[in-house]
Amino acid sequence: MEFKKLGQLVNWVDNRNKGLKSTNLLGISIDKFFMPSVANVIGTDLSSYKVVSVNQFVCNPMHVGRDEKMPVALYLEGDCSIVSPAYFVFEVSNDNIILPEYLMLWFRRNEFDREVWFHTDGSVRGGILWEELCELTVPVPSIVEQKEIVAAYNDIERRIALKRKINDNLEAQAGAIYNTLISENVSNEEENIYNILSVINGSPFSSDYFNSEKNGYPLVRIRDLSKCDPEVYTDEVLKTTEYVNVGDILIGMDGEFIPHIWFGKTGVLNQRVCKVIPSQNYIHPLFLYFTLKPILTEIQRTQGGTTVIHIGKKDFDKMSCVSLSEDKRRFFYEKVSPLFSQILNNDKEILKLTYAHALVLATLSR
Repeated sequence: MEFKKLGQLVNWVDNRNKGLKSTNLLGISIDKFFMPSVANVIGTDLSSYKVVSVNQFVCNPMHVGRDEKMPVALYLEGDCSIVSPAYFVFEVSNDNIILPEYLMLWFRRNEFDREVWFHTDGSVRGGILWEELCELTVPVPSIVEQKEIVAAYNDIERRIALKRKINDNLEAQAGAIYNTLISENVSNEEENIYNILSVINGSPFSSDYFNSEKNGYPLVRIRDLSKCDPEVYTDEVLKTTEYVNVGDILIGMDGEFIPHIWFGKTGVLNQRVCKVIPSQNYIHPLFLYFTLKPILTEIQRTQGGTTVIHIGKKDFDKMSCVSLSEDKRRFFYEKVSPLFSQILNNDKEILKLTYAHALVLATLSR
C-alpha cells in the first residue's frame, strides 16, 4: 500500500454562484451528511456562495476543536447546490489513483477525526487550515482494492437502508392503529399527560469518570439518542442513577424534542435526557411515543427559532392527551406488541450492521 498526502490527491475548487445557478443551500452534519441549511439567508447575496457539483467534497473547518469531528461530505446529486463561502470545496484530482467514494470512507474513520483535531489551529472555534488538512497522509491501495472496500461498505449500507424502510412501515402500521383509536373517541375527553406516564430525569455524571474504552456503563447523552450507540462510558453510579434498557422511550430536553426508542445496550441516563414510562396498565411504549410526538413537535414549532429551546419536567404538567378507555388501550397493546418486537429486532440488526461498517473502515488502517 502506498501513502500520499491529501494535497497530492485533491484539488481546491472555488466556483461561485454567479448568475444564481442554484438557491439550494446545504450545510453538513457532524455525522458527515449534507442537510438543508438552517441559516437565515433572506436578503443575502447568494452569488458569493460556493457551488458544489457531483463527486465534490465539502467540509466545514470551523468547529473541529469544539466538536472533535470534521464535518465533511461527498456530494452525489445530479443538480448542483450551494454552500457557505467559508467551507472548503475540493475534488479528487485523478480517480485512477483514488476513488472519491474510497476517500470519503477514509474521512469517516474516527482516526481521521482525531488526527484533524490534533492539527486544529488553537483558536476559540478550533478550526483547521486548508494547508494543514493537505498535509494529512492517506493510505492508497490499488484501485481494485478500493473498489472492493467501497462495494463491501455499500452492501452494508443497503442492508441498513432496507431494515430502516421495514421499520418505517411497521411504525406506520402502529401509527395507523393509534390514529384510528383516537379518531373513534367520540367523547373528545382529555386528561393530563401524567395520567398515562411518568417522567424520569437523568443525572449529572462527572466527566472525570468518562472513558471511550467501553469500561463500565454506556452513558446515554442527547447526541446518542438517534444512533443508540454511546461513545462515552462511565463506571460512576449515583444514588439517582437511572438505567436505560431496550424499548425505553427517551427524550432529549434541549434542542429537538423528538421521542426516541432505545435499542442499544443497557446504559445510564445522563442529565438533560429523560425517560418516560407507562403509569397505568396496558399502556404500550409506542402509545407514549405516538402521544408525545405531535405534542413535542408543536412545542418545537411554536417556541423554536434561532435559539436552542429547552423543556423540563414541569412542562409535562401543561400537556394533555385524548383519554382512552382501558379496553382501547388493551386493544392497542395487543395489536402493536408484535410490531414493536419486530422493530426492536430490526434496530438491533441495524446496530450490528453499523459495527460491521466500522470493521470495513478498519481495513483502511495503516
